[in-house]
Amino acid sequence: MKIVITTDFSPNAQKAIDYALWLFRGKTTKFYILHAYRSIPSSPENKTTIEAKLKDLVKNLKIENQNPEHRFKSVLISGSILQAISETVKEKQADFVFIGTKGSSALKEIYMGSNAVNVIKNIDSCPVVAVPTTYEVNANSNEILFPNDLSYAFSPEELKPLINMAKLSDNKLVVVYFSVGKKFSIEDKLRNKELLGDHFKEIKSNFIYLDTEDSISATIVKMEKENEKIQMVAMFQNTHGYFEKLMREPVIRNVVFKTEIPFLVLPKIK
Repeated sequence: MKIVITTDFSPNAQKAIDYALWLFRGKTTKFYILHAYRSIPSSPENKTTIEAKLKDLVKNLKIENQNPEHRFKSVLISGSILQAISETVKEKQADFVFIGTKGSSALKEIYMGSNAVNVIKNIDSCPVVAVPTTYEVNANSNEILFPNDLSYAFSPEELKPLINMAKLSDNKLVVVYFSVGKKFSIEDKLRNKELLGDHFKEIKSNFIYLDTEDSISATIVKMEKENEKIQMVAMFQNTHGYFEKLMREPVIRNVVFKTEIPFLVLPKIK
C-alpha cells in the first residue's frame, strides 16, 4: 500500500500519522509524509529549515515505529496543499490520503472551512481519510458506517478502497440507508442493495434501514454516539448520494455536531 499523509507539524497532523500507522500495522506499506510550503518573506522559516524539520520527523518515525513492514519517505513541495497532494498522489500512485482535522469534529470541518475541507471537496483521484485531533484508537471498534440511499449502482472499482479498508482489521461494514431525500423506485433500491451485497461478499457486512426525519448528519452523529464499535464513517463524493446533500445541510445552525471518529471520503470513478 502507498499512503500519503499531510503534515504541518501540528498535533492534528500527528494524530493522522498515528492513526494511519495503527490502521496499516499488518500491511506492507510505504508512507509518504508530505508537507506543502509557501515562501513568506517575514517568516523565520525557509525551505532549508522546513526541509530539515520534515526529515527529522521522518527520522523519528523510523526510530519509533518498529514495524518492519513500514517504510517512510519525506516529500516537500512548494505550493498549496491541494497542488501538493494532487501531484504526490499522481506520482506515487497512492492508495489513500490522510489528513488531520482541527477541533473535535471531522465532519463539522466541512462547513467551517479548512485545509481538510478543501482536500475533501477537491481531491477526486484518491480516497481521503480525515482524522479528528481528539480521536483515540479503540481496538474494540470494528465497524465502518456506510450511509447511502441505494440510488446509485457502484462499480467494483469504486468500492475497492472501502473493501480494502474493511479488510485491514477485519471490520464489519454497516450499510445504513435512510428514508430521506429524493424518492427512488423500490425496484431500483432493491437492485442496488443486492448489487452491494454481491460486492461485499468478501467482507463482513449488514444492512440497516432507518426511517428518520432527522438530517443525515444528525443521524450519523447519533449512531456514532450510541455505538462505540463504529470506527469510521465512509461516504462517496458523488452527485447521486448523501455526500452532496450532507454538504448542503445547515449543520452548524441545526445540529450540535461533534463526531469524533475518522471520516473516509471515496471518489467517484469517472
